This record gives sequence, structure tokens and C-alpha cells, in this order.
Amino acid sequence: MKRIILLFTVLAAFFFFIPPVYSASEPFYIYYAGPADNVKQALTLTKDQQQTVTFTTNADQANVFVFNDSIPNDPAIARRVQSGNAGLVLILGPDITQVQVSTLLGYPVTLTKHTDPVSPTNLNGVNDSLLTEIAWNGAPQVRERFAVSTPISLVQPLVVGYEDSEWLVWSARGGRDFIFNAFLTNDFNPQIQQWAYFNYMIYQMSWRAAGRNYQSFADWPGSPVPHTFERNLLWIVMGLMIVTTFGAYFLVRRYSLNHPEALDQIVSDRSRFEVREEATEWEDIGFHRPLSGFLVALSLGLVLFIPLIIYQNLILPVYILPSAEALGIWGRVTQFFNVAWYFFDVGTSTAFIKYLSQHRVDDPKRGIKFGQMFVWWQALSGAVQVALVIGLASTLAPRSAYALYAWSVIIHSFIQIPGFYQVMRHALNGFQRQDYARYLDVALNVILPVIVQPIFVGIMYMWGKMNPAYGAAMGGLYGLGIAAYAAELLTFLIGLWLYRRIGYNARVLFLAHFDWEIVKTGFKFGVFEMLGSVAWSVGQAAEIWITQARLVNYAEIWGNWGLAQNFVFAFQILQTLYDGSMPAISEAISHTRKLLSQYYSVMAYKYGGMMSAFLGAVLLAVADRFILGASGPEFERAAVYALPLAAFGARSNIHRGLAITFSWVRTNRISNQHWCSANRPSASRSHGS
Repeated sequence: MKRIILLFTVLAAFFFFIPPVYSASEPFYIYYAGPADNVKQALTLTKDQQQTVTFTTNADQANVFVFNDSIPNDPAIARRVQSGNAGLVLILGPDITQVQVSTLLGYPVTLTKHTDPVSPTNLNGVNDSLLTEIAWNGAPQVRERFAVSTPISLVQPLVVGYEDSEWLVWSARGGRDFIFNAFLTNDFNPQIQQWAYFNYMIYQMSWRAAGRNYQSFADWPGSPVPHTFERNLLWIVMGLMIVTTFGAYFLVRRYSLNHPEALDQIVSDRSRFEVREEATEWEDIGFHRPLSGFLVALSLGLVLFIPLIIYQNLILPVYILPSAEALGIWGRVTQFFNVAWYFFDVGTSTAFIKYLSQHRVDDPKRGIKFGQMFVWWQALSGAVQVALVIGLASTLAPRSAYALYAWSVIIHSFIQIPGFYQVMRHALNGFQRQDYARYLDVALNVILPVIVQPIFVGIMYMWGKMNPAYGAAMGGLYGLGIAAYAAELLTFLIGLWLYRRIGYNARVLFLAHFDWEIVKTGFKFGVFEMLGSVAWSVGQAAEIWITQARLVNYAEIWGNWGLAQNFVFAFQILQTLYDGSMPAISEAISHTRKLLSQYYSVMAYKYGGMMSAFLGAVLLAVADRFILGASGPEFERAAVYALPLAAFGARSNIHRGLAITFSWVRTNRISNQHWCSANRPSASRSHGS
């Protein structure tokens, strides 16, 4: 008799704690109570699966009850929940009382309302698929919520607040009941509802509560990651892109070898060139060339800086893309992949500027060949880069902690197609037309983002609203990637117009007359510049990796960090001075003008130091106050970050200017393999055609 009782006890425990498995074709009934908001919308996404999802108001028919700030007064609901015949997903709200919750669950519960922000994080030592499939350390903060306490030991906390360890998500009855403490009605906690894992959280809790099989985040059709169809389509596009790019190169290469005379046509309009270039002071040697380019950028920057800050710290994060998480993800993606772009560039862009400025007087055709090498290296390697990145992002990323980055990485990688959009800016730098080159810098970094981001982010934000699998915030995130590509393309077109306005022939830059000697020389110089850039970008990528693994609420924090760095962007204006000094230093050293190159370096350091101190003083006075008054409570941490960043930016840019300018001297001296004081013909007013 004891054995029979023990057997029945074991069987009862087995069926009570282990939910039954249902076939995919069996109807799935959900009893939903609450507003028709994001929670109910998340439940409708599961209709893409083979199981038939049906909403019902019959408590005896329901497989799972999903209550959002509403508990119906029906005794059958509590009876079925407490008996384990139906699952429960309860989302607390301000209209729910602790008496209702206690009656529904069958044990006493105490609710205490809180409004202070807390950061969700996994409870250490708990192994649950709701924790392994969702990257909770990247979740936005929650504010309006109930802190819950109950004496029942069968309750299992899953997600807690990092600041005080209060429960945010917890389960009971062996995973048949799930309770989410944050409010989701009446515009409470909009950030968590826009979180890309939100739909999957509702899906997994509902399916598990009903005892049904559920899919991983990567496999669930409602997740915003590449699935089989999209992945196959991307691979087909990548294959066609590689074949087309290499085919175009072979055709252009054959044409160039058959028409060596085409390289002589560096200038397309001689009369225009004489008026706008040869007869101007741009052909005179002196610091006026890099300084004038810097003053162009500075004057434009002073006029546009305040509108830019208003746009970046008020209009964009409050009205266009009100999501610190989306802004944080975009900043992390662009920073992380700098290491790949710098590595595959192999310094060809810098080599192009250096050798074009060096040979523009004595042998301009040789300088143009370095530009051709840059164009085709970027096109060919860019096709391979994009294929590799998309292959990894579409296969490995969805099953990792970087799942939410997958589509953003894919969209961002297309900025390397065709990869040579900066060719006009580099060519103008090499020819030392620093005024036009600075126009392009300001256009790319200041003017065009303000124009294209509202257009593309706004369109994609609305697209995300109409496609709840992605959501408005993720749609806006993808819009940032599209806007970045549009800005690059428009910068290229503007640069093409300016280049031709001077009288230069842009067509010759896209031919392929370069030989192996040009390739070896360019890579020999560029690889050292690349190693320095890669060392810096590896540190930037490591910063992303470490914060992803160790920092709680990392996406939202990074959005605040990026907002604070918008002020530090003012110091980037000094980069135009240092970049403009490099071609001048290269030309001076190649013509053995030792004192002139030293003069360039000292003057760059002088003006850079003065402007760094001035900008630092201004930002220390106003940055934090502006953020607090403009960006809202979600970005309060940005005000804290802004002041140390401003001080750091002022100090580091002074030393950076010294390091950059003197490194140009050393690098160019080693590259030219001579450093003497002998006089050679002046590098002025003798441009080839």
C-alpha cells in the first residue's frame, strides 16, 4: 500500500511540475484582459507559427491567462490557475490591488509602488531560458512598478533590479506562472516596451505558462533578426556584388592598359583650372593652406555648432528617435566596426593623400595612380569585407548576446559599398585645396546628418510602428544606418562637383593605370598608419566588448555616453587642422624643406592648443546645463558624463596635435628616405596637366 501511495505521489508531482507538451496543430487559446496595447500586439506575432492562436473569453477553455493591469472577477480563473490547469502571465499595473493578486495566486502578496529608476539584470545563480535567451543587462531602466514580497518559498525570482535587488520578473508553480512587476499601461515605461526583446519576453512567458514548446529568439519568426529567407537573399546579393565588382575591375583595368594616354588628362578644363587653381594663392607654399582650411571649418563650425547641439541633444533624442537604447546600439556598432574598416583600409587613404601631395608638382600622374589604387582597393576589399560581415551577422549574431545588433551591423556594413565615397575629399586634400576639403568635412559630419537623419529615421520609425516585430525604436535604429549611407553618398556627389569646378578630371581617378610598384609603395607606407589606427580602434572595440559583458543597462548608458560626446565633437574641428598639415608636411619633406616642415608642425600645435583650451572652457560652463534642460529624464546621466569628457577632450587634443603633426614629419621623412637641407626647386605654380 505504501508503494502505491508513493507511486501516485511521484506521478502527481511529475505532472504538476512538468508542463505537458502539445502538438503544433492543437489550438492555443489565450484569455487576455487589458488594453489593446503592445502586450496584446506581441501575442499576435505568434500567429506566424504553426500553432493556431485564438483569443477567448471562456476561462474554462483558456490554456493561458495573460492579464495586463486587469484581473477579471471570475472565480473560475483563480481555480484553474491554482490547480495548474492553465498558465498565467500577470503584468502588474496601478489599477491592480494586492488583494486581487493574492486571490488570483492563492498566497499572500504585498505590493509597494516605486517610481525610482532601476536597471534590470539576471539573478545570479539561476539558469532559466528567460535569462539565457534575453540579454537583460542591455534592458532599459524601468520606473513605475510594484515591489513585491511574499513568504512563499516556491516563488522563483528571475530578473531583479541591479540597484536594490528587488524583483522585476518572477515565476511560480514550476514555471506555470510568470509575473512582471513594471507597469505597461498609461504610457508607463515606454522604453522597455520599445525594447527589441519585449515581444519575445511576452511570447516565451505565455508559451511556457501554457506548457507549449517555444522557439529560441533566433528562430522565433517575430524576432528582429535575419531569418532563413532574409539570410539567403543577403547571400545571393553578396555573391552578385562580388562578381560584379571584380568583373568591373577587370574591364576597367584592360581599358586602362590599352589607353595609357588617358592618365594625361588630369585637368579637364584648362581655362577653369588656371583661374581657380594656378592663378590663386593656393599654389603658394606656406602654412596659409592648412590654416585657411582650418579657419573655413572653424567659422562654419562656430555658426553650426549650436544648431547641431540643439539637434543632437534635443530634436533627435526627444522628437525623432526617443530611445536611448537605439542611439546606444548605433553608437556601439559604429565604434566597434572601426577596427575592421581601418584594418582593411591598410592606410591606402592616407597613402593617397601623402603621395598625391608629394608628386602633384613634379609627377602628378604618379600621384593620381595612388588615387586609382585607393579606389579599386576600396571597391574590391569592400565587397569582401561586406560579404564577411554580413555572413557573420546573419548566422552567428542572432544566436549570441549581440542578436539585436544583427540588422544594424548589416545595414552599417553597406557603407563599404562601393567604399570609395571619400575619394574626392582625399583628392582635394592631396591637391591641398583645404577649403573644399573642409567643406566636405563639415557637410559629412554636421550639415548632411541634420538633413538626412530626420528623413530616413522618421520614415523607418514609422515603418517600425507598422511592423511590431521590429518596433519603432529598432526601425529608427535602421534609419540611422540608411542616413549614414545617404550622407556618404551626398558628400561624394558634392565633392565630385567641387573637384570638377576647379577644372580637374574626376574620371581619371576611377581608371586603373597603377602597377605593382605603386601598390607596394602605397601599402608599405599605409600599413604603419593602419597599425596605429587599428591599435586605437582595437581599444574602442574592447571597450564595447567589455561593457557588453560587464555593464548593466549598457545600451541605454551608451546612448547617454553618446549624447555627452556630442559636445566633445567640437574638438574634432581641430582634426581638420592636423589633417590639413599632413599633405603640406609631405610636400615640404619631399622637396627637402626641413625648416618649413618644422614650421608646419609648430604652428599646428600652437593653433590646436589655443583652440582646445577655448573650447574646453566653453563646454565646461554650459554642457551639463544644456543636457538637463533639453533631453529629458532618460538622458540625465549624460549631464554627469559631459563635464569630465570636456576636460579630457581639451587636454587630449593638445597632446594629440603634438603627436600627430610630429608623427607626420617622422613618417614622411622615413618614407622619402632623405632629410637634408639642400635647396631644390620650389613646389609652387608648376602643376602638370
